[in-house]
Amino acid sequence: MKKVILFGSGTVAEKNLNFNPDFIVDNNLDLHGTFFHGVEVKEPSVLKGASDKYKIIVCTTSIREVKKQLENYGYQWGVNADVATLLNERMEMASLEDSKFSFLISSGLPSSAESFSGGGIYHIEETDSYPQITQIYEGNTHGLIKIDDGYVFSCQGKGLVFLDSDFKYTRTIELRGGLRPHGIRKYNDLWILVSSYKDAIIGVNNQGKEVFEYRFSNKIDTFESAQHHCNDLDIVGDYAYVSMFSLTGNWKRNSFDGGIMEVNLKTGEMKPIINNLTMPHSITCDETGLKVLNSFKGTFLGNNFDVLATLPGFVRGLDLDENYYFLGESKNRNFSRLSTGRTPVSIDTKITIINKKFGFCRSLYLPNPISEVHSVIKVG
Repeated sequence: MKKVILFGSGTVAEKNLNFNPDFIVDNNLDLHGTFFHGVEVKEPSVLKGASDKYKIIVCTTSIREVKKQLENYGYQWGVNADVATLLNERMEMASLEDSKFSFLISSGLPSSAESFSGGGIYHIEETDSYPQITQIYEGNTHGLIKIDDGYVFSCQGKGLVFLDSDFKYTRTIELRGGLRPHGIRKYNDLWILVSSYKDAIIGVNNQGKEVFEYRFSNKIDTFESAQHHCNDLDIVGDYAYVSMFSLTGNWKRNSFDGGIMEVNLKTGEMKPIINNLTMPHSITCDETGLKVLNSFKGTFLGNNFDVLATLPGFVRGLDLDENYYFLGESKNRNFSRLSTGRTPVSIDTKITIINKKFGFCRSLYLPNPISEVHSVIKVG
């Protein structure tokens, strides 16, 4: 059986003396040759070339540095070297700091935009210093999802645009004008899109032919403009879950009764799921249930719409994996006649990466021309 060695002498080491370490190593020169609770402290070089003899438990918060040091000594992390249980959170922090992420994002345009500057699909790839940002497609883009052979996104004035797995353009499904398509999802052989200009969700086939249109109300006929500001959706079984600024169609009259509407895709029957949100976006459903971004309030909701996180920006764009949540933040709409309920309010555009287990995060800041994030997809 391998002998246990503690790396680092201090409070964490004290709590791991029950492993009966053969000795302790520490990078502090002043401690070499001393004793810690009766256990000799040696210089770390004694570990070189002895990975077959020792099992190392790291008991210092300098985890990143010590991990590299031990790997240089021939130890394999997770096999004969690991962190003390008390430092699991610190280890997760080090992992988040060291990880390099890659994203696809869709960016729309502010209402004052006179050109496509800033709008489009971007590949964001982290490097050791600054992120590398490549514009894949120029346009007023909103919904963006991953499909089996690549990606598809909605673009105002174009329709549904398809990219392959290398982000190369492949085809477009043209849509009739005046829809302003936002969120999109695949449902059987149809593409379901949210039309913010028609207060409706629409099902189209691969040729762009409309199979159905389900309106959220008939107020568009009375006011001659959209009244719900519907935007994103997810689909579970035969039901679509659609986010909107006003379930009753009154946000233009300063009634932000935002929420989620459930729509039966076979019958068009609708019913509200939650109705106390302010400018919600980015619905997704995983094994733990529905999640949504309460955008104006900066909150990420899940687990029966409890607050999972609160961020300083306008949150929109959501993806997740086994370890992290990936949330987009935009600078628009943060200052208005409504109260955000928090201060200060961020005007940065960024992607915030949140550790699921411990809740800490770091952010990846985007340049000023990218003023809005609508969708976020982790790639790679």
